Order: sequence, then structure tokens, then C-alpha cells
Amino acid sequence: MYNFFDLISDIHLDFWVKPDSNLRKMEKKIDLFVDSLIPFSPSNVLVIAGDLGHFNNQNVFMLKSFMRFYESIIVVRGNHDLYLVSGKQNKKYRSLSENRWIEMKAFANDIPNVFVLEGDTITLDGITFGGTGMWYDFSYGIIECGKTREELYQLWSKEMRDRKFIKKQPDFTKEELRFDRIIDESDVIVTHVGGDWSQLLQNSGYFKKGEDLTPSFYFFDGSNWFDRLSGKIWCFGHVHDHYDYTRNGCRFINNAKGYPRDNPGSKIKTVMI
Repeated sequence: MYNFFDLISDIHLDFWVKPDSNLRKMEKKIDLFVDSLIPFSPSNVLVIAGDLGHFNNQNVFMLKSFMRFYESIIVVRGNHDLYLVSGKQNKKYRSLSENRWIEMKAFANDIPNVFVLEGDTITLDGITFGGTGMWYDFSYGIIECGKTREELYQLWSKEMRDRKFIKKQPDFTKEELRFDRIIDESDVIVTHVGGDWSQLLQNSGYFKKGEDLTPSFYFFDGSNWFDRLSGKIWCFGHVHDHYDYTRNGCRFINNAKGYPRDNPGSKIKTVMI
């Protein structure tokens, strides 16, 4: 007997529906946007592998809109879910990104059957999902390109918006511990940042072939866990390319929506397990 779930990530809602003080008008636009993402025959469970959008009130409307089609929704945190993109947000959340995420989790937990995973597991429709946001560790540039951590840090500081809009970066050690404790129990692992870059430059429209160091900020080195992944599915986002491949007996899937320029016609993907 097969089970199914639906998958999307990197929705970046405010790039598709502009925030509006007229909440009823904005809610209708969000409903239309959500309608455009739904597959022909949706599963019972929707997995969102991070990056809802920059504004919590919009994100809440979107989750409630998805609940018109799904019995349950699973969410993990993405890097953009920590962004403080305006002076107003900095003031509201006291220049601490974690405060925005705490608020978003509280809003989500108030919606019945929406589950935010941070080193937790939950079993729905016979599938055990384990999730946490994870973070990148610069390892691509160190391992593949021979760069030092300091060189990569300088590039990150100069080129990445995370440096500007996230006030106090997540603790990678804490994320590793959360990740480690969900693996063995999970049929489906959900993170925002992926742990395998082996398919990185195959048909990629997101990264340049050659001496492109920016993948250092889009993956972490998950090789230490590869021998524990056989038979599992690992869903991830952060990268706006689409992936569906098997390595070490594990199926890696990315179904990012991305910005309007990335995958304008893409929809939620149904995954069979």
C-alpha cells in the first residue's frame, strides 16, 4: 500500500502577493495564489520546507488558505522566515529575528492541524515526518573549492542578504543536534537547507558553473549522516532549482516555488512513499 504527501518550499509569498492594509482584499489574492499551486488531486498532508514569506500576518492567511485543501500541514523554518526587512519590523521584534519566528510559530500553532517541526517528529497518514530548519556551514567552498572559512565569510558578508536581514544567526550546532535526533525515527526528513550538493550543477539555473562559491551558503555537509538515510525521503528547499534523485538509498526532493522569475508555473508536488 502506498502513502502520499504533498511538497513545496520557498513560497516567498510577498513576492507573489504584495502586502496590503486592506486585509480582505489581500486575503482574496492569497486564496487565488494558493488555488494556483494546488495539484489536481491533493494529498491529505502538505509539507512546506521553509521560506513562507517576510510577513507573519500574510503567512497566517496563506496557511489558513491551504487548509481549505489539506487535513494537515507541516512547516519548518527557512532563512527568510527570520528576515526583518524594514525599520518597522526591527522595532516590532526588537532587532532580533528569533522574536519574529517565535511569533510565527505561535500563530501557526493556533491553526488546528498545522505543525511546526524543530527537531520533532509527527506521524500522519502512516508516515513519520521529522523536521528542522538546518543551516548552511560553508562546507561546499571549503571542500570543493579549497577556500578558507574566513574567505567565505568575507564573501558571505558582502553578497548575501542573510547577513543584512537576519539579526543574530541561528546556532548551527543546535540545528545539528535537532537534525541528528530526527533521522532514525523518520520516514521523511524535512529541512530547509539541504545536506547534499552532488547534483548541484546538473541542469541548474540557479548557480553558475565553474568558480561559483555561493553554494557554500545553500547547503551543509550531510555526509556524516548518509549511512543512516537508506529507505528514507529527504525534502529540502533553499535552492530554487528542482531536484528528485536517489543517493545512498535516500530520495532527495526539492520542489521550490521560488521568486516569480524562477519557476512561475510550478505547483505543489505529490510524493508517493
